[in-house]
Amino acid sequence: MLAGAGVLVLTTGCANTARVAEMSLMPDVNAAGEVDNSRFNGTRYEKAIYVESTRGGQRIHPLLSFKVDNAGFKGAIESSLASQNLLCTVKSECTYALTAELISFSIPAHSINAKVTSTANYYLSPLQVDSATPSGKQEQKDPESAGEVFNVTSVYTAVWTKTLYAPNRPLLGAEGSIKKNIKLFLGKLEASAQ
Repeated sequence: MLAGAGVLVLTTGCANTARVAEMSLMPDVNAAGEVDNSRFNGTRYEKAIYVESTRGGQRIHPLLSFKVDNAGFKGAIESSLASQNLLCTVKSECTYALTAELISFSIPAHSINAKVTSTANYYLSPLQVDSATPSGKQEQKDPESAGEVFNVTSVYTAVWTKTLYAPNRPLLGAEGSIKKNIKLFLGKLEASAQ
C-alpha cells in the first residue's frame, strides 16, 4: 500500500522542468575533434539574432510530471544560437529578432519507447532602428507579419535502454524532440542565409 502511495506522489507532484542543457545543441566538431562554430560565419546571421521571446511552453501531458516552460525553451534556443555563433545579446546591436512558439507536443503517457513529436514556429524579423528617438531604439514589428517564418516539426524517440525508469522516458523524449527541433530550424536558417 505504501509503495503505491509513493508512486502516486511521484506522478502527481510538482512538475519538473525539462533541462536546458539537454535541449540545447553543442558546437559542431570537425574531423580533428576541434570545436567548429564557423557554419554561419560570413552570413547575414552571424552574431545578429536576438531572442525576443518564446511562448507556448506547457505541461506536456496531464499524467506526466514535467513540462517544457518558456524560459527553458528560450534558454535552449539561446544556447544553441550561441554554439553556432549566431546569438546577439544586446538588442540595440542586433539585426534580427527571433520569437519562437511551441505549437504542439505529441507524447505517450506510457510506452516502452517514448516517441515525441514537437512542432514550433520560429519568427525571424529584422529589427528596425527608430531614428526619431535619440537612442535609435531597436523596434520589432509584429513577428508574425514581417520577416521569415520557419515551421518545424521533429520526432525523437527515447528508447527504453536510455533509462530503465519508465517515467523518465517521456522527459528524455521531450528534451530530445526540442533539441532536434532547434537543429532542424538551424538547418532551415542556414539554407535561407545563402
